[in-house]
Amino acid sequence: MNSYKIPDELLQKIDDETDLVALVSEFLPLEKKGKNYFGLCPFHDDNNPSFSVTPEKNIAMCMTCRGGGRPINFYRQIKNISFNEAVHDLAGRLGIEVGTKLIKKDPNEKYYQIMEEAANFFAFNLFSSKSGESSLNYLRNRKLNDDTIRNFKLGFAPQQKDSLYLMLRDKEYNVSDMIALGLVKQANDGSYYDLFTNRLMFPITNNKGRVVGFSGRTLDKNSNHKYVNSPETVVFKKGELLYNLYEATQSIKRLHHVILYEGFFDVINTSQVGFENTIATMGTALTLAQAKLIKSVTNKVIIAFDGDNAGIEAAIKAVKPLEKVGVIVEILKIPDKLDPDDYINQYGPNGLDRLLLESKYDPYAFMYNNYYDNTNFDNANDISLFKRNIEQMLSNSDATIKSLYSKRLSEDLNIKIDDIKIPKTKSESIYVETESKYSDKVIEIVPKGEKLGDKYDNAENRLIFLMMRSRIWFDRIYNELALDEYSNLNNGQIRMRINSYYQRFKDSTVSSDLQNFTSMLATSERQHLEQVLYKDEFWETQKEFTDDEIKEYINLLKETPMKRRLKYLRNKIKELKEKNKSFDTEQKEFIEINKKLKNKERFNGF
Repeated sequence: MNSYKIPDELLQKIDDETDLVALVSEFLPLEKKGKNYFGLCPFHDDNNPSFSVTPEKNIAMCMTCRGGGRPINFYRQIKNISFNEAVHDLAGRLGIEVGTKLIKKDPNEKYYQIMEEAANFFAFNLFSSKSGESSLNYLRNRKLNDDTIRNFKLGFAPQQKDSLYLMLRDKEYNVSDMIALGLVKQANDGSYYDLFTNRLMFPITNNKGRVVGFSGRTLDKNSNHKYVNSPETVVFKKGELLYNLYEATQSIKRLHHVILYEGFFDVINTSQVGFENTIATMGTALTLAQAKLIKSVTNKVIIAFDGDNAGIEAAIKAVKPLEKVGVIVEILKIPDKLDPDDYINQYGPNGLDRLLLESKYDPYAFMYNNYYDNTNFDNANDISLFKRNIEQMLSNSDATIKSLYSKRLSEDLNIKIDDIKIPKTKSESIYVETESKYSDKVIEIVPKGEKLGDKYDNAENRLIFLMMRSRIWFDRIYNELALDEYSNLNNGQIRMRINSYYQRFKDSTVSSDLQNFTSMLATSERQHLEQVLYKDEFWETQKEFTDDEIKEYINLLKETPMKRRLKYLRNKIKELKEKNKSFDTEQKEFIEINKKLKNKERFNGF
């Protein structure tokens, strides 16, 4: 792809014509002193206003951390976007033509516009429609003020089954785009209806602040589905997003840490009272991709999940991906099985402040205390289980941690340190905690760097993964590969099961409905899915694949039947040679297949 350099004259023009004082004032309060303006630095934890704006020089910079610069650089840093995006945004404000060759237009822009329209529609209905009153009262009863509700762009999806569809249609948006975004569905009679109806709406933004998905909460206590979420789409990948990350980025950078919650209301309620460096996983297990997002803005995380058993277990599981990316982790112990939202309502911001000072622990201390608190020391079996859990916990720790907690275990159980048997791990191995998607947690050892399957298996795993995650990719991939082109029989069968699933269930993806999907699998297929696909790094990271990667996987698998036949012929020729029998026919076929492989027609795209 050709690259284009943005002319220096254009960059100079954008910098010169941008009102820097007005631009900076959008992000922080400024006070004029003499010819310059001063405020608290948005790029570090600043108690003494050290960020100055000098209109004469057209520079906004912190005298302490040196963050900022001329308008384009300041805007790029504070919005956490690319240089080209900053140029494009500021040029657009000034009405300066940048040129299509200079900045590539985002192919998903049409989707972002539709999602923004939907968010505005829901927000309008919450405050300005009769049907939104009950949801608005619900939020106010949860002690949220109207400014907070508006800041988080909360909304209401009307009960009318097609209100969003009709609004978007009237604005001449394409119905196929509405369907692709999961906002609208088509009924059997050809009519269209909204995915979200009669629900309180939470818009979800990506790392550029664009609305990419929604979560809708019912207020009907009799509903079976408390939350309905946007399906996986071209712009919405739940495992790659964190609620409020874009909005909280500057506070996170300023305070040098982030507070990680599970739910929307935890973020919203605590943000309202001043805890603005807060994000949420949206109720799912933390993925490696999400951990990398956190790492991109801070090196320290305080996990503040719900105080019940499920929240404690989720907090412990979240440690692994965070430590894997090199983030310092602390876990907050919330008493009385409360969630953060309930805790702050009960004890106020000062109570949460005190809790953050007094009740956060490193992961080992948190796990030790949790095991200890849940042990009945009048029961010998409980004591034995407690000892084994701590020994297992220490199996992959460093010498200092082993020594510290071995001593503590020895004192708590009144046993000799020599009686503590910590499982030994070799330096070339790591302990992997895997959460089975269908059963209880399993601890197993996987040699570091071990490859799971050869290149054919890995290619198949990637394609199966994509078909499970997206109906669009399923439609593209399914017809390109015949059953005999799968080298692993289980993968071929799973492909057939995915097809059956999508024919039966029109409104979900396999990856969002794993429990239901796995009930359709034979035992060997289910075991294969657990043992191979879920150990694949691409499942864990929810990686996006380029078209070129997918084409390469398909081309690789198209070789499978021929490679399989070559292997058979090679063995057959060897056998005939050993028996001094003619192998002319087999050799001729072997040569022909080799020629086909070398000159095979490649799959060049969808």
